[in-house]
Amino acid sequence: MSCCDLLKSGDVPNMKVLPLSQLAVRNDTFKLIQVNSETCDPEERPMQLYRINENTPTPLLNLPALNLIIDQKEPTKGLTNEEADNYTALKNELDSIQDSETQCPGDGNVDGIVNQQDINNWTLFHKSGSTGATDQTTGKIIPASSSWYDFPMKNGVFTPPPEGAFDGFTGMDDLKLIQGNLGRTCPPR
Repeated sequence: MSCCDLLKSGDVPNMKVLPLSQLAVRNDTFKLIQVNSETCDPEERPMQLYRINENTPTPLLNLPALNLIIDQKEPTKGLTNEEADNYTALKNELDSIQDSETQCPGDGNVDGIVNQQDINNWTLFHKSGSTGATDQTTGKIIPASSSWYDFPMKNGVFTPPPEGAFDGFTGMDDLKLIQGNLGRTCPPR
């Protein structure tokens, strides 16, 4: 069951599904936010651009009603030239920051090497997250919670967000990823 399924079920009163990650960059007059989350709400707006300032006593903040992006497929559509130029500059800066982080598939404890410690940690989280129950259709253990050792995947292959998605569970795909990268060292973050 996904977080969205649980939200729709109404079994958990006042439940909110939080983003998987959020990234933001700003300059003196604009702030760009990229939200990566499960899409429970078709009206959700992952790219957000706000005009901001630090005026006292009432600064202009990034309030949802003030999001300048009205078309997620064409974020600059409907923006003034100044807004579009700032969006483009901030988006390029955000992409540059994201591209500068070295991905290290399987390194769940972020120590720069995929090793036995990652397998040990995966085992700990996998056991603690298991309900002990088995899905009668797939034969897989039904996980109870997410953990640090859940890696973003797409079609069973490590893929960073937003293309790759976390399934919310420490599962066998995550172990296979660690095992397939054992011995790999990565530059420090």
